Amino acid sequence: MTTNALITISNVDLSPDLRLAKIYISIFDQNKSNINTIFSSLKIQKKSIRFKIGRELNSKYVPDIKFVLDDEYENYDKISKIIKNG
Repeated sequence: MTTNALITISNVDLSPDLRLAKIYISIFDQNKSNINTIFSSLKIQKKSIRFKIGRELNSKYVPDIKFVLDDEYENYDKISKIIKNG
């Protein structure tokens, strides 16, 4: 599958004990059906991503990663369009 999606990390919440990182992901794609496919692919690659983060961290623990789909920007876009056209 080829797509021109834009994927951004909108926020990261790290637990106090540094063992869990919730990574909020925003995905922008003209084809809305691709968003779930892209997000699923990202979750499948979680182990590899965590390994790469672990190589860069200078920490005793590498946090477990939980990806969260963040659709706030999509809501901002909808509201902006309503205001412009309203």
